[in-house]
Amino acid sequence: MLRFLLVLALVFGLATPATAQAVTPRLRGEDPLALVGWWRVAATGETVVIDPSRFEVRTPTGTTEGSWVGDSAGRFLARAYGGSPEWLATAAGFAVNGPDRVLLDRTGAPVARLQPGPVGTVTGAADPARPPSDLELRARGPVAPVPSNLSPVGDLTGRWVPVDDVGRYPAYVEFAADGTWTGSDGCTGTGGSWLAGPDGAFLATARTLMTFVACPGVGVAPQVGAARRIGMDGPTAVFFDADGAPVGRFHRG
Repeated sequence: MLRFLLVLALVFGLATPATAQAVTPRLRGEDPLALVGWWRVAATGETVVIDPSRFEVRTPTGTTEGSWVGDSAGRFLARAYGGSPEWLATAAGFAVNGPDRVLLDRTGAPVARLQPGPVGTVTGAADPARPPSDLELRARGPVAPVPSNLSPVGDLTGRWVPVDDVGRYPAYVEFAADGTWTGSDGCTGTGGSWLAGPDGAFLATARTLMTFVACPGVGVAPQVGAARRIGMDGPTAVFFDADGAPVGRFHRG
């Protein structure tokens, strides 16, 4: 156990103070699709089923379902459709440790150890045998850097408004220091959790709700959910997807 903790300290820089918005940078990356599979939480015995974008946590009293995102820098976020186990709600990174997967909080401290579990029956949305789509592969692979003519974001916390918003009711996104975000497309509220890192790295879960109201506002949730890098073009924050294509432009408001 002591040796394992020392390895974590060296790899994740646990002695380095971390802000609320970022996981301590990794010295080497991991393939987030290494999380796909059937797992057992070592401390609780819960069964965890993970496919390329969805998960289930099964207990004798019920099942929690949701979606997750991860990147090749070792960041990880999960969004449950309803209540979530504390270890999952606080997870913000992951590490491959032999056959196990270790989930980490925003300081780099372990919050759960996932051990290989027996393959069970697919009963919900998560199917570990499902091959990842091209979009899932690209979103979880290496991310294009922020263009060299843009500057680092710095502090992302606060309220941001889409540059091209022309709706009657303004769209916005607000990033909180506790790692959550809220927003609106002008008609429907949305939100999720977020992480930022060095070199403009960004990762977020996004809740997208259906509305039957014709809304001319900006689709904030798809832009935040697709973003993998953020750079500053003067006072404007430019959100880029994994391929380096801009997906949104925001200014403080």
